[in-house]
Amino acid sequence: MLSSRAFHALALVAAARTAAHASRSVADRRAGHDASGQQAERPARAGLAEAVRDLAVLLVRLRVRLAAEVPADATAALVQAFEGRLVLDDVARAARRAHQTLLSLYPAVDADLAEEARRLAVEAAALAVADGPGAAETAALAERVAAWLDRVAA
Repeated sequence: MLSSRAFHALALVAAARTAAHASRSVADRRAGHDASGQQAERPARAGLAEAVRDLAVLLVRLRVRLAAEVPADATAALVQAFEGRLVLDDVARAARRAHQTLLSLYPAVDADLAEEARRLAVEAAALAVADGPGAAETAALAERVAAWLDRVAA
């Protein structure tokens, strides 16, 4: 049986993470950065570069997660599964940022590139909350992220 300490620790991490994301969102809006609106080309390109860097780092983390074996210890397995869901949530957030930024750059960028970023965000978000996301689904997402990153770099 898992200890209540493990559950409390994970709940604390989740709460802190939510607070950090909310704080960043409020700070961005106060600084005049509204993700829902169109951005000028220069800040949009900078935002896209940041989202691409984030997705590249997250892709490595996804691949490491896929290569790691599930620990025999129940608490360690819980922590590993929780961390996996956090990575998927981060992929969804970064892909949403990339999608919004690409919309600001349209028609200078391919509309299919923006649509694929949206699909990646939706899929990653669904996997993050799925009941036990499978390795096959996560591996497929990782490959699609890698292909998208290759298209952006081209």
